[in-house]
Amino acid sequence: MGLGPTLLAAVPNTYNSNGRNYDYTSGFGINGGAGLNLGNKFYYSVDYRGAWLYTINGNKSHYFLHTVTSELRYAFNKQFSLAAEPGYLFLRGKYDEHPDVNKRYPYLRVSTHYAVDF
Repeated sequence: MGLGPTLLAAVPNTYNSNGRNYDYTSGFGINGGAGLNLGNKFYYSVDYRGAWLYTINGNKSHYFLHTVTSELRYAFNKQFSLAAEPGYLFLRGKYDEHPDVNKRYPYLRVSTHYAVDF
């Protein structure tokens, strides 16, 4: 679990500003997660990240971002494992001079992990 400031972030913007399709923002974020390890072979985790951001350069607006991810991983041995991580990002943009925006971005990441012991 954690919380703290977001000093600088770029957030996708539907309404171009200054020749960009994103706004520079700053704000506050929270995160948390939990995981499960079964016999050092199967791993499962779920994580949440959320943020409230306001525009410091771009269209006058503020944003709420929510991301939920989970990872399922199988370790073939101590060095090599294969993982799949489905996730979902929700972006709510509140604009002063434009209609509000609600966007959803589902995704899937498949990866391999390789550990090196020193």
